[in-house]
Amino acid sequence: MEQYTPQMDRSGLHYASANGHDQIVNQLLDSGADYDANDKGNTPLYSAAENDHPKIVQFLLNNGADVNAENIRLQTPLHIGVEKASVEVVDVLLHAGADLHIQEKSGKTALGIASRGSLIGIVDMIIKAEHDQCCDKENLSNVTHSKTRMSHSATAHNEVSDYLKSVFWKLATKQLKPNDWKMLAKHWQFTDNHIKAIEHQYTGNESYKEHGYRLLLIWYHSLEKNENPIKKLFEGLVAIGQRELAG
Repeated sequence: MEQYTPQMDRSGLHYASANGHDQIVNQLLDSGADYDANDKGNTPLYSAAENDHPKIVQFLLNNGADVNAENIRLQTPLHIGVEKASVEVVDVLLHAGADLHIQEKSGKTALGIASRGSLIGIVDMIIKAEHDQCCDKENLSNVTHSKTRMSHSATAHNEVSDYLKSVFWKLATKQLKPNDWKMLAKHWQFTDNHIKAIEHQYTGNESYKEHGYRLLLIWYHSLEKNENPIKKLFEGLVAIGQRELAG
């Protein structure tokens, strides 16, 4: 553990967070330590995210840490969590409502960083989270809406059944035309950036098949628990003019 000296900007909470010492973090916060202490813009939350300590990330957030604090490179804890490919840290930050539109100094959002790094799982998580946020804004009148959403983690609540996987795979690889998956994405209110992020993961003449399959999986995990995926898929296919595929 790096030795802390008063001349340095980093606080004891920074060091404890960076090194995963959850008991020390707890003691420091109980003693009144500043959970948003600034070290060139880096807060203890940033230190915990950078060093892959999701438990401490959650603890700091529970105690009021700013999930969107930016450092001198305009990076938030989410940016660094994505850079470090820490799925658990990213999941915690997404659940805490991290702003997905903040751009770091080079102009990249968290989704842009994940796409460039070919971090497929994290790309899916961020797309789902942003899609959920968009849908939630349009359904504010439904007070239970945000409470019934699935986890941003693709495996947290509801695994895709073998039957649905086979339906999605057959649809994406044998039935949908090259641009149909994009039409479905638009119908389901995914953005151009979401589509580009999915496209970035696979290339080639038949890559649209993988793109379509990824979209269907992400879309499925964006559904509310009480929604029927087959019914919603039927409605989507009809909406894009593929009534014959809807059965």
